[in-house]
Amino acid sequence: QAVRVLSLTMKVQTRKMSKKSLLQMRDPGKGVSKARDYIKGKFKSDNEQRPFCFRCWKVEALCLCSVIPQLESAVRITLLQHPNERYMPVNTARFTHLGLTNSVMYHGIDFNQHQSFMNDLATFPCEKIGLLFPSQSARPLEEAPKDLQNLYVVDGTWNEAKKMIYNSQILHEVPHYVFTPQKESTYRIRKEPKKEFVSTVEAVVTSLRILEGDPQAYGELLHVFDVMVENQLHYIQNNPQQRHRDFVERRKARRLGFDEGNDLEIE
Repeated sequence: QAVRVLSLTMKVQTRKMSKKSLLQMRDPGKGVSKARDYIKGKFKSDNEQRPFCFRCWKVEALCLCSVIPQLESAVRITLLQHPNERYMPVNTARFTHLGLTNSVMYHGIDFNQHQSFMNDLATFPCEKIGLLFPSQSARPLEEAPKDLQNLYVVDGTWNEAKKMIYNSQILHEVPHYVFTPQKESTYRIRKEPKKEFVSTVEAVVTSLRILEGDPQAYGELLHVFDVMVENQLHYIQNNPQQRHRDFVERRKARRLGFDEGNDLEIE
């Protein structure tokens, strides 16, 4: 009887394991390659029914490329994006990067191990860079140097952002800055953990306005944000079943490799 109970327990535990975990028990590399093949296959199979824009990373029905501006900022914006956010349809960092010509984007969790990021970081004097993050040591963004050259902005959920900062020791050595939002976020399709939290695009626009002393600048990016929110709400209202399918597909993708922060490229 005891042997039978043990056997049943092992079967239940095995069923609860994700497909990625089972793959990586045999070969750690297979989880990553399987996820990449799955995503490529998904968009290929869906492409005939739902054309997809790989520039703004949205279905063509919600494509933002026609309203994304080309703006140049005096301060460079470096977006540090958690891998889980990379394929989220309502993420704002993607079009923020596309709309700012003086911006770059890196994906990862431990940026000490990100060679491209480390090489780029070394090109800036330490006193002329800053990280936008509300840590205990953060100072008001208004106190940042007038000749600040590079502002790093973390993109992810609050828990993801904290994990990225915790794992990236190099980011502890960068001066931290914070600002107080003048109004609540208009991000109606994602719930922020606190009312003073804002989306990535709102954080970037507010930061640039403070640093450049122009309270009306970069309104074009906020217009893209408003268009995305309205389009997404309309899409959800008229395609409730598709929303559920999208959620299932993203969950499958994470199980196959994205939840470990693998930096996958879609060719």
